[in-house]
Amino acid sequence: MELSWRSISASFCPSSIVEWHKKYPVASVQAGDNSTSKLRRLLHHRQHGQWNPDQSLALRFHLLLHHTGLATVLDAHAPMVYRSFAVRPDNPWCSEEILAARRRLRRLERLWRRTGLHVHYEMFNDACLSRNKLIHEAKSTFLVSRINENLEKKSLFKVVDSFLIKKPQLALPNHDSLPELAERFSAFFTEKVNNIRVALEVLACNVVRDFAPYRGNSFSVFKPLYQSFRANEQNAVYSTLSAAISEIKCWLSQNFLKLNEEKTDVILLSSASSKHPPEGTSLDVGGALVPISDGVPSRLKSYGNRAFSVFAPRLWNSLPLSIRSAQSLGQFRSLLKTHLFSTAFSN
Repeated sequence: MELSWRSISASFCPSSIVEWHKKYPVASVQAGDNSTSKLRRLLHHRQHGQWNPDQSLALRFHLLLHHTGLATVLDAHAPMVYRSFAVRPDNPWCSEEILAARRRLRRLERLWRRTGLHVHYEMFNDACLSRNKLIHEAKSTFLVSRINENLEKKSLFKVVDSFLIKKPQLALPNHDSLPELAERFSAFFTEKVNNIRVALEVLACNVVRDFAPYRGNSFSVFKPLYQSFRANEQNAVYSTLSAAISEIKCWLSQNFLKLNEEKTDVILLSSASSKHPPEGTSLDVGGALVPISDGVPSRLKSYGNRAFSVFAPRLWNSLPLSIRSAQSLGQFRSLLKTHLFSTAFSN
């Protein structure tokens, strides 16, 4: 039997990143009949244009009153129509051919809605299929070109993630103004840092410094602990491991660090044929209880066809012979990556 312990500890240095997703700008357009548009331009020119200096003030007043009345009647019977739309960035795969197909589609849609004939609906449906085919071909060509331009492992996965994973929209809390919300964020993190500092100072005052503080730059010195024991030695091994973890926790406190009990794992491994399997309880580590996970069964019947020993040969035999006959691990990875991407993006 073996008992292993793994701990992930980190210093409390909270940081935050606040992103603001800007909404798309909105543009407005005016729509109206050509004849009314010409009349509106004429009335606007008469109202705001230059007057003849030879005209009297009374004549100017009556002309202005006449033009204002005409403009009021025109607005009442033929008002201008305003339409607003979001100005979105153009898709990189969009082309003039796709735009022409969209214009033709809208023209056929208006014709079908105006007449309601089945033949016009068929024309509209064919235009929809043609437009969708053009968009699919253009998008596929664009994605394949982007993948071919980024053949390195890091850049390739970054490009693929940008295609498949959508960035989540940021939901800000209720607020009256952005400066007030920024002050709330600042006060929250300032108070959090102060509370952590006070807690660490209290922990540091309760221990005695018996050795020099830690001067390294990483936590790689913390090795997992393994302890083999028999079933009748379970309590003694638990006590030894608890003392070891408590000593590490004390060392972390002296260096203004804290043991994260939530990420501290204690795994109990035992044989499937054991007559007296040990019971998983909890380790007492400085007042905190670290749960011990149960032994993971390794028998085939617990997994069935999902077991690696069953599915691995099937997966290996399904690969092409050129991949299975690779001479090195690097060549195998390269061929496997090319095979997976060609299968995913094949026409």
